[in-house]
Amino acid sequence: TDEEWAAAVARLQDRGWLTAAATATTTAVEAHRRIEAVTDECAMRPWATLGDERTHRLADLLRPLAVAAARGIPEENPIGLPRAGG
Repeated sequence: TDEEWAAAVARLQDRGWLTAAATATTTAVEAHRRIEAVTDECAMRPWATLGDERTHRLADLLRPLAVAAARGIPEENPIGLPRAGG
């Protein structure tokens, strides 16, 4: 609801994440950058452990499963995923 949205904005402003104009503060932008960097670092650990050759082999083995699973995603979906095969 509009009231819930306004309350959420107020909470984020109180925490210093949003300005009075409801735009991201420098603090929020920097926190987002740090979170993304840590996420990327953590996401790479398994692939770095496997190494290039085994990572490519795993991708080759999983490709048919990924293609089959993608067929189950409706053309119109709430997160904007592309339709399987294109």
